[in-house]
Amino acid sequence: SSSSSSSSSSSSSQNSDTSNQAGEEGEEASKSALQLLREKRSRTAIFTLCQKLDRMLGGGLARGEVTEVCGVPGLGKTQLAMQLAADVQIPAELSGCDGQAVYIDTEGSFTPERQAEIANGLVNHLMTVVRNPKRASAPNPRLVEAAEQLTVDRILSNIFVFRVCDHVEQMT
Repeated sequence: SSSSSSSSSSSSSQNSDTSNQAGEEGEEASKSALQLLREKRSRTAIFTLCQKLDRMLGGGLARGEVTEVCGVPGLGKTQLAMQLAADVQIPAELSGCDGQAVYIDTEGSFTPERQAEIANGLVNHLMTVVRNPKRASAPNPRLVEAAEQLTVDRILSNIFVFRVCDHVEQMT
């Protein structure tokens, strides 16, 4: 479906690196190819904490895009999706995205208990990494503080789960 909206225009000249504004609350009507390229290059990938998988994915999963994971039962698709829902929240100070996740559960396989276990594992992993004496002579206080801000409760509160388990729900 399409929608139309009106916008006011200004007589001032625009830099070729900015776009016209249209729609509600500053929605952009168009973007230049240069803007799109710069945006894509500036996005932090969501890394999986599995070096081989991240290399295969070109540094991790692309942020701001929908990714479909498919395969036969038992491959770990749900576990990967739940891990990514936590990983996207790694603070920017630790080279993460510092984001939130939308988890669309189409099979009823999302369990908050398992998500809490994954979140706890991530929190413990990050604390181990930032306190690792092999990386530096002393832990970086800024990195330790960033890791301490990411708690299991914070991770769980930033995962928004939508259960869509039948064809009627999936079509709406």
